Amino acid sequence: MSSTSTSGSPDEGPIGTLALIGIDVEDLDRSDQFWSVVLDLKVAERDGPYIFYEKQEGGPIIYLQKVPEKKTSKTRVHLDIGVKDVDVALERVEALGGRKLAVVEESGIRWVVVADLDGNEFCLVPNQ
Repeated sequence: MSSTSTSGSPDEGPIGTLALIGIDVEDLDRSDQFWSVVLDLKVAERDGPYIFYEKQEGGPIIYLQKVPEKKTSKTRVHLDIGVKDVDVALERVEALGGRKLAVVEESGIRWVVVADLDGNEFCLVPNQ
């Protein structure tokens, strides 16, 4: 059965925009200490199992969500954090309790895959 409606057509533009990024964590306070330093975030609101950070200009709202289960597999969507110096950023992340998972070099670019205190992976990439 064919339809002549253009509703849902790819030429209509985006369906939406990236509004929020949620990070599942086991301990809100511990994770707030980590992520507030990594991304220079300030708490806007704390509500039950959530900490919402102030929106950074032009970016989505980032929030932490306390969940009961531990992370069990590879993260399929992750953050790439742009940094001035990958090695310096790695040292700071490790000082906060994060850990290096891998160093990757592709197409002349070197970045580091790291994990936060709950094992959530993200990458430290050179600012482009």
